[in-house]
Amino acid sequence: MFALNTPARDDGVRRPNRAFPACFCFSSRAFAALTLVGVLAGCQSPNPTAGMERQNFDSQYTFDQTATHRQIWLTTAERRQSADAAFILAQNTGERTWIKRAVNEYGKLTKKHPDDATIKAHFGAALALYARTPQRALSKGLANKWYGSWHGERAIKTLNEAIMMDPLNPRIRLLRGEAFAQLDETLNTDAVASSDMSMVEQWLANPLTNSDEFHSVTLTDRAFQEKAYLSLAQYYEETNRIGDARRAWASLRDIATDPTLQVLAHRRLDPTI
Repeated sequence: MFALNTPARDDGVRRPNRAFPACFCFSSRAFAALTLVGVLAGCQSPNPTAGMERQNFDSQYTFDQTATHRQIWLTTAERRQSADAAFILAQNTGERTWIKRAVNEYGKLTKKHPDDATIKAHFGAALALYARTPQRALSKGLANKWYGSWHGERAIKTLNEAIMMDPLNPRIRLLRGEAFAQLDETLNTDAVASSDMSMVEQWLANPLTNSDEFHSVTLTDRAFQEKAYLSLAQYYEETNRIGDARRAWASLRDIATDPTLQVLAHRRLDPTI
């Protein structure tokens, strides 16, 4: 054991400081050498392909934490199914739990697949749902309106990026139109929402007007047609475009295979039914 001495005080007496074991006393060169050895040892992998295997594994699986705190790995397809289910429930119920779940799931997918325009669009649409959901009071007295506006601006940015990536995708156009129509009017998204919804209706009426062959096929999908006409009818009603709404309801009535949608369309066209 040894003692480190402090500098002399005014009285000229040198007093001992705390004591350290002698094994802790070595030169800066020795410390640097030990550090270098540790770094080199850490860089060596007992399995040369371990890094590659880990990279391949990460490209197929993402980490998830369940409600019971049980750690599991989900494939991208499984996480996408989970996100889509949460998003549908969020749209239908408006419950904050499902909205947050959709935002979290699509957020993880977006980070892992930044070039997937459809995933990015769903993430933006989920953020838009979050923006118009009543928020809890925030710390430091921040207003709920500001909090919703922040998420709204983030939703706008994300959805616009998705459109730039795939401008002829009818699903993305419909998602942006629905989302922008529901955002706060101070964000000035009404004109873009109207343009997107009109474009989707034009594509539905004549799929060949969409120059992308792949997306033209999407426009002939019956499930997409039902969803799109339902969204169009509801949007036109909310914006007091009664004639456009009746046209959309009539189109839904004519193509719907779901009995529930058929009854709904008939009742909207003739309230006496």
